Amino acid sequence: HIPKELKETTIPALIKEPIVNIPGYMDVLTGFHMNFEAKYDENIGTIKRINYGLHDMNNGKELFYVIERQNENTQRARGFKWKMRNMIFYKEDIDELFGDKISLPKPIYLREI
Repeated sequence: HIPKELKETTIPALIKEPIVNIPGYMDVLTGFHMNFEAKYDENIGTIKRINYGLHDMNNGKELFYVIERQNENTQRARGFKWKMRNMIFYKEDIDELFGDKISLPKPIYLREI
């Protein structure tokens, strides 16, 4: 689940890419990302980092997103297994959040299969 405010307001106001339908773009790429990881058994765990290939319009830095596993059977989860944090991260934010310099994913459309 991607927070509505994040994909409809925050991200469109922040990114330099001229994407008309941010919610649709993010939903499709999230699906590709999750299927890629399931198929290639990569980044398994309760937290995932996603790279949609978006950049901050002010400084050009690559933007990352963090999703966390949740119990999809709760009413609050509404059947979603994963929930995106309502934040946007730079690489240094991810390094600080996880306490070390981890390998961050490339956008799904740039990965080799």
